[in-house]
Amino acid sequence: MSPIVVTGAGGFVGGRLVRRLCADGETVVGIGRGPEPADWPAAARWIRADLADANAYEAVLSDARCVVHLAAVTGKARREAYRRGNVEATRTLLGACARAGVRRFVFVSSIAAKFTDRRHYHYAESKIAAETLVREAQLETVIVRPTMILGPGSPIEASLARLARLPLSPMFGDGRRLVQPVDVDDVVEALAALTRAEKLKSDLIELGGSETYDLRELYSRLRGAHGGRGAPRFIHAPLAFSRWMLAALEAPLLPLLPLTAGQLATFANDGTATPNPALERLLPERQRSPRSRDASAPFDDNDLDAEFTRYARYLAGVTPTTYQCGKYRDFHACRGLAPADAFDALLLRLSRRGGAGLALADSYSGLLRRKSALRAKLVLAAAILESSAPSYEVLDTPGPGGAVMAYGRIAARGAAAGMSFILAALLLAPAHAVLRAKPAQ
Repeated sequence: MSPIVVTGAGGFVGGRLVRRLCADGETVVGIGRGPEPADWPAAARWIRADLADANAYEAVLSDARCVVHLAAVTGKARREAYRRGNVEATRTLLGACARAGVRRFVFVSSIAAKFTDRRHYHYAESKIAAETLVREAQLETVIVRPTMILGPGSPIEASLARLARLPLSPMFGDGRRLVQPVDVDDVVEALAALTRAEKLKSDLIELGGSETYDLRELYSRLRGAHGGRGAPRFIHAPLAFSRWMLAALEAPLLPLLPLTAGQLATFANDGTATPNPALERLLPERQRSPRSRDASAPFDDNDLDAEFTRYARYLAGVTPTTYQCGKYRDFHACRGLAPADAFDALLLRLSRRGGAGLALADSYSGLLRRKSALRAKLVLAAAILESSAPSYEVLDTPGPGGAVMAYGRIAARGAAAGMSFILAALLLAPAHAVLRAKPAQ
């Protein structure tokens, strides 16, 4: 059977698409830049390659009947990184497909490509440029523009849910821009259908969810879906000034910024899809998004993935694999690790903010609350990272510089840990005294 080739096959959507296609009995080849994921389906083939190097993967295209191009540079990146990863890589891939005689090319773009106000949004500009290349290619091409993709493991859902659960949720602008979130499983269903559909009359499909509402309602739904109580209380930030300020700071401080000026385009444009008869045939029914959660579950899988990712970056400076996140979720499904009292719950909430909050909660619990849920979670996270690839290599590899440098690093870390504990004790001891007798909420 002629294979279906999926680029970005180790990602949030790509991994799910590969598993869906395998379940349908398809022959699948996945291309990704990293090592083969630990949970990679046995029925699929994995090729580790940079799309800029066609020699690394062109051979598998020779008998492929369809390529689904999901690989992309997203999040925080420089303009040049977007150009290389989203434009030039697509150009190289299209050339390889043309030489190999690939029949169908499905390009997953973004609804951001239709935004009218794209100031500072280099990601959206790169997607527009890539779409132009796809349209000009001598292939049967389909461009899919998903709206905001939500569902378990969604990075944007995890980020927005954290904002929605804060006592005061930051909202850039008036929050009246419309969104039409689409569930990740609906995206996968549509892409799978496109790989086997007859030639379509439309070469552009905008893929949105079943409902449209504004950003304020999105925050409210995410707050409820992730365990928050009541309606969010908003603190409004001026959108134009925020975009200008972030744009000015990006050149020297991009890695340190929580978001970019371009990402605020979501607050300046409607993110809705134009109805398309072809899509209605491919996907007649769509899920409600965000998904309703089980009210008895105090913390869902999406939250656990975000929590473990923070802990992994804190403990080892790495981003965990899908396999590692699954192990973290599996343990919670069996054992729970619920907070014992209100102070225990406070430590968890503080740790989930990452950064200084996690460092302070870890320092305090390490000496004065060793049986807390936070300590158990950190030990669990460390055990998963230590026992599975690729993070165990990071943890087991000694630092450079020999013994002298090693002793210096140990001394520096000890001093930092001592200062962190002193600060944590000053800030958290009063709360510990007040909350330890109160039950967790």
